Amino acid sequence: MDVKTVFLNGILKEEVYVGQPLGFVSKQYPDHVYALDKALYGLKQAPRAWYDVLSQFLIESGFQK
Repeated sequence: MDVKTVFLNGILKEEVYVGQPLGFVSKQYPDHVYALDKALYGLKQAPRAWYDVLSQFLIESGFQK
């Protein structure tokens, strides 16, 4: 997995919900929203999620903050 892929698929600690985009609204469930499992590029949470994963890996590898 490369850095870009990891950054784009960071793990979220918060619950984040996204509304259905215009043009893709379900006719059967127009009021439903989507819960995100991974950070998306463009969300404020993406850089923080990437930092948390990298930081934890480095600490487990013997580095110190």
